[in-house]
Formats: sequence, structure tokens, C-alpha cells
Amino acid sequence: MMLPPVFPCASSSRARWVVASFFAITLAAASSPEPLTAAAPESDHPAVDALVREALTREIYGETQERADLLERAAAIAPEYGPAMWHRGYLQSQGKWISESELDQQNVGDKRLAAYQKIRSRYEQTAQDQLRLADWCRQRGLLEQERAHLNQVVQLAPNHPGARERLGFVAADGVWFLREDLQQNQAIEQRYLQDLQDWRKEIVQAVQGLRQTSQHKREAALNRLQAIDDPSAVPALEQILATESEACALQAIALIARFDDQQSTTSLAQLSMTSPWPTARRAAAEALKPRDEMSYIPTLLGAMHTPTVSRLQVFSGRGGRVHVRHAFYREGQGQGEMMVLDTTYRRIALPDGDGNETLARAAANAQLTAFQRERELARQNAINDMLNTRAAESLQIVSGQVLPPQADAWWTWWNQHNGVFVQGPKPQQTKVQQQQLVFVDQVSPQQQVANQRSQQAAIAAMNTTTRTGSDCLAAGTLIRTATGFQAVDKLQVGDLVLSQDVETGELALKPVLALTVRPLGPMLRVEMEGDAFECSEGHPFFVAGDGWVKARDLKSGMEMHGCRQPSQIFQIGSSEPAVTYNLVVADFHTYFVGEAKVLSHDNTIRAATRALTPGLSAE
Repeated sequence: MMLPPVFPCASSSRARWVVASFFAITLAAASSPEPLTAAAPESDHPAVDALVREALTREIYGETQERADLLERAAAIAPEYGPAMWHRGYLQSQGKWISESELDQQNVGDKRLAAYQKIRSRYEQTAQDQLRLADWCRQRGLLEQERAHLNQVVQLAPNHPGARERLGFVAADGVWFLREDLQQNQAIEQRYLQDLQDWRKEIVQAVQGLRQTSQHKREAALNRLQAIDDPSAVPALEQILATESEACALQAIALIARFDDQQSTTSLAQLSMTSPWPTARRAAAEALKPRDEMSYIPTLLGAMHTPTVSRLQVFSGRGGRVHVRHAFYREGQGQGEMMVLDTTYRRIALPDGDGNETLARAAANAQLTAFQRERELARQNAINDMLNTRAAESLQIVSGQVLPPQADAWWTWWNQHNGVFVQGPKPQQTKVQQQQLVFVDQVSPQQQVANQRSQQAAIAAMNTTTRTGSDCLAAGTLIRTATGFQAVDKLQVGDLVLSQDVETGELALKPVLALTVRPLGPMLRVEMEGDAFECSEGHPFFVAGDGWVKARDLKSGMEMHGCRQPSQIFQIGSSEPAVTYNLVVADFHTYFVGEAKVLSHDNTIRAATRALTPGLSAE
């Protein structure tokens, strides 16, 4: 039965919303609520690492001058060490370190950039023209701009193999994945299965002990479980202990809840939906509440889908062929999913054959096949309804919202909760399967000859890029680019903006991949020393010590992270409603706003992060 899967299995890496955490301070350890660790790779100089970590910790406590002094010392010892340079506002450009303040001088006179900015307006917003523009950029060594326009190609022609391959995509199961993402997913899956195998014997023995009638043996088994302090046991706890009984499920959830890594959070989210016992599902959901909502709500929302609907069409073809198309469609949070099953019925006529009888057999086959598919569809929709209900129950527990168990209702709530304005239709992933069935005429009532040819599958992969929301900035808001400050509403696809990786702290120029415009909406005014800007209420900025904070949650005194130094907020107030603008930026999904150059997230859904300031993670 070839219908879109209603819910990936719990052990599938693609079912799991896993964000790997890749990323000791002695001076501030006593006053810090959590131990701190730098996300960047260690240098050859331990003293430099210590200075950088201490400097980033000083940023959290608002000690700006001390931060600058420590970074200056670190850079003097290791002038080629990335973290020591990035946090001082330096980046690698054309093979050397330059200050972000020197970008204008380096790039304004670049004849290639000048020619590019002049010529790009001549190319239409079509896949063919954008590919030509990407080729033009490649020939002149403008590789980031090439990437931006190749991205435009796949937005306009999602299955364009040349553009996909140049961007580093590979096809897997009919869907395009970035090669590194696919490799990472496979590595996560392998690690999950390996952890499951490594702990299987231990957890199975504990479960067997819990089944014993002897209280002493049961207590010994429970003590073995209580002694587990390694998060690599989570897969076995989820797959073995949590499926044994209601009591065992509750025990597994309590054990998993001890760990705060992403794998454990994802397992709790899965158990809050998949456990057969209501008490266990509630316990798993309650265990999620203290955690970062970005680390588990996407998992819950991702499990929800609209009901699958179907459509049956019959066409007449050449040579007496009959084509039957059975299409199935549903929507997930980020995309629509279409499954198209095409069957061609072909008659082989024989002398004295009964064509009407052959047609009747083909029609009976088509009718039976359609009936079986519709019956399977009803079963899958029932499962989908159950999963929607369970996901909604978990969402109600963690969010306090009371909404019906309908996917659209919760997706809308999440967008509103994050101040997101969704722009444009959802992209659609389409899979097509084709088969040809051959029916041979019967030459006598006693002889029944039917020759069914083997199925041929042709998969058409459509765009799987997640729709983006829109937490936006007012027209005229300055953005730091490769050639100076530019107003957000004047930027174009292919422009390079200064960007920072919040996990490592790396500072780099990244291309704008898309621009969005949001209709008139409520606005806030953020004021700092020597700078101010206006933005929508949900626009996220990076605050030292707090991570990403929506504009409506900013408070006076907070230190907003900047590319060279933090800036303290003086005042937050309401402003007049306005049309607002935002960007999609490659790789890091960040850019710097205003003359203070404070770090802002772009127009994509934020990933969970443990960074307290870019390059420094709470562990």
C-alpha cells in the first residue's frame, strides 16, 4: 500500500527533531548558576582558551571593558586563533583577518561587486535567468552570490538537478537533502541504534528483574536502573523499559528526565505522544515543561497533520489504454505532501478475443485497488487523528493553551506565539509511482490469461524547503553589509551581510537568500546608547546570558550581543503600526541590526541553542 506515511517510526533519525550540541571558567564559577564551556575548538594555547572563555563570561555580567581587555590579550598571544578574533569584530576575508569596520574600504571598490549589483536587475525572476546569473557569478569568482541565485533556481524549479547538485544536495527516498545534513542524520541514527544495542542487555535484565515475584529481586533491578547516569542509555530506556508496562514507562520517563541533552528531550516528546498509557504520556509532557520550548514543541507540532484526502480520475489513452490516477494529499506544518499513484491498463488483443470481457476484468481490478486504498486511507486517518489528539494533549500541558486537536489550530498558535507572519503557500513534496498492467484477451471462457508487468517507479522530488515566518524590522532599519550599512527594505538577494554563528561565535559574510514583507502590524521601539530601531513584537535578538529573546520580552538593562561589544537597552516602548521587512540569510541565519550592530535572527524558525553568548554554551 503506497500512501504517505502518517508518522515516522520512533527510531527513525528523520522522525527525531535532533539538534546536536557540539558546543571552565575559574573566575566566575562560584557565581555562575551553571558551568560554562566554550563551543569553539581549542587552540594550541590553553591560556588563550581560558582568556576567551573568561571574556565571554564577562559579557554576560555586563563587564564590557574587561571583556575587551581579555580578548585583546588573547589575540596578542594567538593572532590567528578564530575565537580571539571573531569576538573583537574580526573576520576572514580574502585570506586575511580584517575588522568589520574595514569591510567598506575593501569591498566598495571591488569592480566585480559593482558589476554584479548593476547587472543582476537585468535577469528575470525565472529559473532559467537565475541560473544564468548564478553562472555569471561563478565565472567571476562571486561564489556566495552564485549560491544565492542557485537557491532562487530551486525555489522556482524545486527539482532542478543541476542547481541542486551545485548547492550540495543529494536525493534520498525521493527527497532532496543537503549532503552534510543527510550524513549527520545517518550518523545520529547509527549512534541511536548503537546506544540501543549497547544498553539492550542491561535494560532487558533489569526488566526481567522487575517481573520477578521476589521483592528483593525487584528492588535490585530498580536499584540497577536508578544507578544509570549515562544519557547513552536513553534509547534503550525509551524502546525497552518504557514499553514494558505502565509502571515501567513511568520509571523510564523519570530516568530520562534526569538528562538535559537534546536526545533525551526528543525521547520525552516522543513518549508524550506514543506511550499507550495516558499517565505515562502526561508524565513525559510534564517533564518537558522546564526545558527550552524550542527543543520539543517542533517535535510535537511536526507529528501533527491534516487529514489525508483523495481524488480518483480515469482517462482514456491512445491504443485503447485506460489511465487511472489516484492522488492523496495532506499537510504537515511546513509543507504539503502529495502521493500520486498512476496505473495504465493496456489490452493485448488476441484472435477471437473478447474485448468487453478484458475491459471488465481491468475495471474490476481498478475498482478493487481503489477500494483497498481508500480502506487503508481511512485506517491511516484514524491513526493520524489519534496522534493529533495526543500531540494536542501534550501541547496543552506544556503551553497552558486549550485548543482543539486540529493541526491548523496549533500551527497558527505557534506562529502567533512567536510573532510569525507566514508568507506564501506551503511548498509541496510530491512522489509519483507509475505502473502498467497488461490484460490479455481470453480466447475461451475456461482460459484466463493475464500478464502483469513489473512496477516501474519514477519519483519526482519537489521542494522541501520549510516555509518561513516573518518577525520583521521597520523600513529604513540599518543592516551591516559587506559594503556598509544598508536599509533592510533596500537589500536584494545576493547581497552579503555580516553574520555570526551562535554556537561557535564565527563571524563571516553570508549571502541574502530571500526577502519578506509583512503587512501593517504592531511595533516596538528599542532604544540603546546612541542608537534606536523599530521592529515587530516577535523579532528575536540575542541577549547575553539569555540567548534568543523576542522583542516583546526585552527589558531595560539587558545586554544585547553585538559584533564587537554588547549594547545595553535603555528603554522599550510601543510605536506606530508599520509594514516590516526581513531576510533569509545563508548558513548562520543571523545578521546585525542598527549602528550598534546587535545580533538578530533571520526569517527562519530558530533552532534550540544552549549558547549564553555566541561561542559560550551552558552545559
